[in-house]
Amino acid sequence: MLLPFRLSRNKEYASVMIIGGGGEEEDPKINTPATATCEIIVFNDDDEAVWNKAPSMNFRRVMPDAIVLPNGKILVVNGCEKGKSDEGENPVLVPELYDPEDKNWTKMTPMNVERLYHSNALLLPDGKVMTAGTDKEWNKGENIQDEYRIDVFTPPYLQNDSGPEIQNVKEEVQYSEEIVIESDQAEEISSVCLIRPSSVTHSLNTDQRYIELQIISTTKSSLTVKIPSDPGIAPKGFYMLFILNKRETPSKAKFLKII
Repeated sequence: MLLPFRLSRNKEYASVMIIGGGGEEEDPKINTPATATCEIIVFNDDDEAVWNKAPSMNFRRVMPDAIVLPNGKILVVNGCEKGKSDEGENPVLVPELYDPEDKNWTKMTPMNVERLYHSNALLLPDGKVMTAGTDKEWNKGENIQDEYRIDVFTPPYLQNDSGPEIQNVKEEVQYSEEIVIESDQAEEISSVCLIRPSSVTHSLNTDQRYIELQIISTTKSSLTVKIPSDPGIAPKGFYMLFILNKRETPSKAKFLKII
């Protein structure tokens, strides 16, 4: 997955995290162990790519889903400990949270439903994460059924804090534009970000993208932030806009479009 574009990392074009993985397609054994490894490839101004080994997850996972949260951390859910795509066993019910700054993994509250091949996970506009899916035909483990239940995971940042509120912001913006975000909690805001709405299939979220915005100025009732100038960082289209307080609690998102 594409890691967040943070203002502190403006010399890097992009960083991509690769996690987990299962057996070879030619390997028919369902008991082939998955991997818990994590690697990050960093691109720079010289069009070079550097591989860095990151701390491994707490659990082996094949076909996991990774979701970037408004606070810039990565939630990993779903998958199993053995096999490959449509032949997996030992579902992993414990989500994990990765902090790209501290480079550590934290176990979260276990999920209620096993999510294997043909499942997904999406960030919702309220900062929560929805998980859904798993089908009987393409999963060979025991007691697997077509799964119609939907689960919603509440990250720690929403459990003890209601978060700030965006009262008003324009719906269409242009590159390099400075825009005003109206909020009664403006003086408490520590960061602002755009997150592209998700489009996920087969454990790959191709539209997922997090862009931290520069805060130009703050008053008691508003923030002025700057939209990126580079369409390579922020392609045209719709985004969820989040503001976060000093406890990293996000607001509910407002949708805006870069035109």
